[in-house]
Amino acid sequence: MEKLPKVKTERKIGNDFLEVEISITNVAEYAHPYALDKNEILCILDVPFPSNYRRTKLRDHAYKIQKNWGMISKKGEEVLAKAALTYNRKRNDVWLGIYVYANNPLVRNIILRSERDCCKGLGKELVCLGLRTLIDNRIIKNSKETKFKLEAGGGECNDNKEIKMTEEDIYNFLQKFPENAKNKKTKKERKNEVCAIIANLKLVEYYKTWGLRITNKEDGRAILMEGKMTNVLKKVCQ
Repeated sequence: MEKLPKVKTERKIGNDFLEVEISITNVAEYAHPYALDKNEILCILDVPFPSNYRRTKLRDHAYKIQKNWGMISKKGEEVLAKAALTYNRKRNDVWLGIYVYANNPLVRNIILRSERDCCKGLGKELVCLGLRTLIDNRIIKNSKETKFKLEAGGGECNDNKEIKMTEEDIYNFLQKFPENAKNKKTKKERKNEVCAIIANLKLVEYYKTWGLRITNKEDGRAILMEGKMTNVLKKVCQ
């Protein structure tokens, strides 16, 4: 794995400016659990909490999630945000995976305002930095032929009481998403699923402003989208 020089941002949290740690590796060497492919290169971008930043609800949440996912082993290793751009030479596409912990609906309203302000737009910044890193290192070309893909997911239901739908409406809504219609036996389960999908569809609409279109919506909580990388650079990074 090749670690590149850290990139200092203009974003400040506490008394420190955020830095982005960037590394480039072959996916097979990294042992990525989803795609062990010799044709794939992985660009990883981590935004650590400053070493002296205090324990806040956001930092505790990030630690809990990353510990549960097996990403870290102890406190102090958690990151504020993480992005991974996987480039497949054979297919000529870039697959984005990104998570900004301050954007999780479960903590959005309980974290510090300074943390929320600091993380606003951070995801877009990481996407642009990652794409430019791949281009500058001549791993990918800034070409109309290169596709940009992602899975719009992460919609969470804060309060299903906001869903004012009849049981028939809920049933009909879920039929649009076959994977979500399965195994939802109770009214509460179905209502929670609708609530989460509606939250996720807002994210889908946001990604459409990047020039992306839906390619698969079998699962309303994990909708596949794609577009041209050049459009993403133009709409998001300029």
